[in-house]
Amino acid sequence: MCYREEPDFNNDFAEGFTLASSTYVNVRQSMSGEQEVNKIVQSIAEISDSINKFNGKHIDVKILKGNVMESLVPMDFNLRAQLAGSRYRAIQLESNKLASVDVAIVNNFNEVVLKYSFKDMKNPKASARAQATSYYEHYRKKHTGEFDKEKMFSFFRKQGVEVNEQNMYDSIYSGQKRLVPKKHLPGARACLKRLINKEKNPLRAKALQETLDNLTDHLETPDGIKSEAFTEAKTRQLAKKGKIGAFEPSTIGYTTENFVSWRSILNKGWKAGQNAAMMSFLLEYAPLIVNAIVRGNIDLDDFIQHSPKAGTQSCVSFASGFLSCTLLEACQVGKFGEALKSITTEQVGTVVALTFSIVKDVVIGIKENRDPSDVMYDILKDIFIAGCAYKLGTVLSPGLGPLGFIIGSTIGSILGSFFYTQATQFCLSFAETHDVTFFGLVKQDYQLPERLLINLGLDRYDFDRYKFDSFEFDSFEFDKFKFDRYDFNKFFELGFVRRGVIGVRKIGYIYEV
Repeated sequence: MCYREEPDFNNDFAEGFTLASSTYVNVRQSMSGEQEVNKIVQSIAEISDSINKFNGKHIDVKILKGNVMESLVPMDFNLRAQLAGSRYRAIQLESNKLASVDVAIVNNFNEVVLKYSFKDMKNPKASARAQATSYYEHYRKKHTGEFDKEKMFSFFRKQGVEVNEQNMYDSIYSGQKRLVPKKHLPGARACLKRLINKEKNPLRAKALQETLDNLTDHLETPDGIKSEAFTEAKTRQLAKKGKIGAFEPSTIGYTTENFVSWRSILNKGWKAGQNAAMMSFLLEYAPLIVNAIVRGNIDLDDFIQHSPKAGTQSCVSFASGFLSCTLLEACQVGKFGEALKSITTEQVGTVVALTFSIVKDVVIGIKENRDPSDVMYDILKDIFIAGCAYKLGTVLSPGLGPLGFIIGSTIGSILGSFFYTQATQFCLSFAETHDVTFFGLVKQDYQLPERLLINLGLDRYDFDRYKFDSFEFDSFEFDKFKFDRYDFNKFFELGFVRRGVIGVRKIGYIYEV
């Protein structure tokens, strides 16, 4: 008898398709991690452009540092909001109209929820006074002659602002948050408090208090996202670099590894794992759904019987999807060093799918008490299939993109499984005639199997449990003792013993009549 494994294309197809499906799910989820990294890299590049756009501008640094702050603060906020998954974004308006808003915070419906006025003057007192400038003070700076209320009202009306007796002492930035440099904030607050205490006009005192209540050094939204509070010295330094186009975001800590926390990476990985579990669940049920559509009715028994497998596979897919997304983002943002920043979604997806497949082989091997060589055979088969999938996927991906990798990896997985089975058959044939084990994948066992010993007419004894009868000398009757006669004719009915396949990837003696 021969125990040679016959090629089974259906089984090869199933094994290849299973690994391809797992790779597809992992690649899809690692893509989400890559997209997040690309957005962060793009945001940092935009920050660099916002400062270096002043290259060649003939503007004094004292003035330019204010422009730098107006550009840098909203972009810093947007980077942090993006990392936190906030629905708010900051927009620099760049308007020169009277009391115009410098930065607006909008929600995901593009509705303005907060307005900010920026002032970066020579000292805290100047910043405070600039933010508290009233309509009256603004008009008197431009019209130093005899004061006429009606002319003042008409002046502001022409600029689209309605000023009257009740609000003429209000800050022209009333209704906005007032942002000043970080080191100016304590001094500016102290200055406003002194002005409030000395002010005798209750309307003006109320307006000063409104400025004090809204004074800040950063952007902040209702969901708690905050921008960095920049100092006047830093904005001055950046203005100098921007004038010559030499600003590098990394010099002030704008790098992916600094901005992306492990918590953020794990949160995105969790979401990717959930998506992977859902995709896997749908892929498992896809054949049943197609059959239901073709037949025109749903076989509930099929769905119920398939549920345990689908549930188990979904759990595995959650873990692999989580790991794929987390690993890719962590590598690309530099958590594991510069060397791994160039890793691709295809590489991560393939490696994670292969890792989980190997773990499955080992667990099944332990559970079923399989021979180590059989477990190693399955592991090497998975490695070979994964290699074929990745190679063919990368060949097709330049022309078709992610779809090309998915198609190529699916075809490569199926072909890899088929080729590996064929190679195994060749190894067995070679091992039958030569004393080779192919690094332990083929076992050479020349102990005569029990099946062959029985065919030879030989009895086997379990010597560990064999018990001899006690010999009774007194009762033994020699006259009645008979010897068994050996049938020599049976000896000539024996067949031939030769090397052959006696088990799964196992070479030994086989008996042929």
